[in-house]
Amino acid sequence: MRIFVGCSTSSVVPIKYRDLASEIATMLTRNNHKLVFGGPQSGMMGKCYMTFKYEEAKTKAVLDISEVSVLEDVEVDASKVSPSTFQISMSQAS
Repeated sequence: MRIFVGCSTSSVVPIKYRDLASEIATMLTRNNHKLVFGGPQSGMMGKCYMTFKYEEAKTKAVLDISEVSVLEDVEVDASKVSPSTFQISMSQAS
């Protein structure tokens, strides 16, 4: 199953929440889930991404064109770039 992570990318989120994100990501990877994420390598979303990479689980970045530079800093198994966040949400709904 693919799991979408849409949590905070802020680096000022308290460490207890970032640790919780990592714990949940570990449980997901150990149940053979794949990560779909749409943000940089920071905050809670970054912790999920790093945990999936550490556990050697599959990751997919789904970004709008304004965030395409994120792909320069992460290693993903797949990516999808759309002109806008709205178009991303519409394509995921169909």
